[in-house]
Amino acid sequence: MTSLLGRDDQSLWSATRDARAHRTKQWLKPVPDPNRWIRTLSRADEPVRPRSKLHGAFQEIRQLRSLSADWDDEGASAIDAQTAEVAVSLLTAAEDRMIERYGRTIPPPTVSPCGDGSIDLFWKNDAYRLLINIQPPAVRESDFYGETRSGLKFRGTFPAQAYEAHIIPLLLDLMRAS
Repeated sequence: MTSLLGRDDQSLWSATRDARAHRTKQWLKPVPDPNRWIRTLSRADEPVRPRSKLHGAFQEIRQLRSLSADWDDEGASAIDAQTAEVAVSLLTAAEDRMIERYGRTIPPPTVSPCGDGSIDLFWKNDAYRLLINIQPPAVRESDFYGETRSGLKFRGTFPAQAYEAHIIPLLLDLMRAS
């Protein structure tokens, strides 16, 4: 009997076989080591996430932890590791909300230490200036100040926790719109 490809089906069945093949590994499929499994996900259904521009700011914030007390020779307090982590988590959560809500990333802020142990995050462009001061966790409230080119000025306080990160995209969007 010949198949559609013109080969004799019987010749395929009568191919030589190694009698020892059933005892060798060539017939066994390799079993993956569960400790080495890498979970891969299909990203075909996910929206394209803009690339973060905040890596430099994160590094600057973490480097502030190395400042000792009196780093400015005028009696400045050291930047607490918790304050730095609050700033990083706040920026991370704010960027996630900005991408979720507006589909773009947060522009990187200028990061600077303050004498009272807090951290300033400063955004400036032709249309606005925005300053957010992240206080040490013991203070519990951080503050912000912003002004636009059109003359709109505002200030306020907010709890510097990751769940309050919506304020940064909101302020940046407000500044852009004004």
